[in-house]
Amino acid sequence: MVTIHEFNPLIYPRMLWVSVGIEQDQLVSTFSTNDIIDSNNNLAECLSVEHLSTGSIGVLCNFGKIANMTSEIISHESSHCADYIFDECGMVHETFSKGNEHYAFLCGWVAKCMSEVRRRWIREIYRKKI
Repeated sequence: MVTIHEFNPLIYPRMLWVSVGIEQDQLVSTFSTNDIIDSNNNLAECLSVEHLSTGSIGVLCNFGKIANMTSEIISHESSHCADYIFDECGMVHETFSKGNEHYAFLCGWVAKCMSEVRRRWIREIYRKKI
């Protein structure tokens, strides 16, 4: 069973969940989604979801494996998560010249959450080797 890490952005009414290597059966027993699930996607995938036991709604980002959690892929996926939250909340992210700080801060927060999951995984891997 894969650990699903939950994060609450506090100022936005949507949750963020991050997992590594979640299987289809765990996904459908934990979340409801209208998104098409690409079970062949082994890099990372972001889905709009509803948590079945809590009713919380938000975005799940599942990385196929821990090696996929590079700074490039975390940055890429964090922008998808931020886009989802902005779309759901009816917000618009402006261009750089118009001051898109609120969007940039959300992308940074999502990337920080994903990096925390990566750190936890690496810590656990090293503990098992000792």
